[in-house]
Amino acid sequence: MKIDLHTHSVNGSACSRQTIEQIVSDSRERGIDAVCLTDHNNMRGKADAERISAETGFPVFVGMETNCTDGDILIFGNVNPSGYPTDVPYTDVRKLIDFAACVLIPAHSYRGGPHSNMPETILEFKNDFAAIEAYSVNMNDTDSRNAVSLAGKTGLPTVGCSDSHHPGTAGLNYTEFEDDINSVEELVAALKSGRFKAVRADYAWKAQQE
Repeated sequence: MKIDLHTHSVNGSACSRQTIEQIVSDSRERGIDAVCLTDHNNMRGKADAERISAETGFPVFVGMETNCTDGDILIFGNVNPSGYPTDVPYTDVRKLIDFAACVLIPAHSYRGGPHSNMPETILEFKNDFAAIEAYSVNMNDTDSRNAVSLAGKTGLPTVGCSDSHHPGTAGLNYTEFEDDINSVEELVAALKSGRFKAVRADYAWKAQQE
């Protein structure tokens, strides 16, 4: 099952330029089987995502991208819908996570800029994470190589994502799971199982800015 684990919509991300409907349409056109809506620090799109998923028959799993001062993290499962503090380091945020019911994936670890560099944190708390994001349209070749190398050092698997913010970019990379996934709970279990691989499909560095 092919899932894009990292997308943003206008519902909950001010930096996004696409609707959930567009994410679903673009993903389906690329042969993706499901997407995850991971807006920044909120789940305001959850009701719309569930409605659109029911109307289209296309799974939309809702998580969150939480912004720590030392990096951004994708979180799925028993997520606080109001989000987590954004002006604190990961060491503070991790105290608020229900690890029994959640999975965490560091996003674009080497991309540069604010909230993007946390390799030292990943190494220190590697047991907190289910995988490391290795491919997205917000990571260049060097970023991806560094992320794959970091995954090797930690023993963590990698995932492929679009980190889509603009129409036409959802599904550019994805994660292929061995099992069918029909709910967020099943997604959490699948990520914890490690039965998946990152796929760099139609990679395009900064495609969404063109």
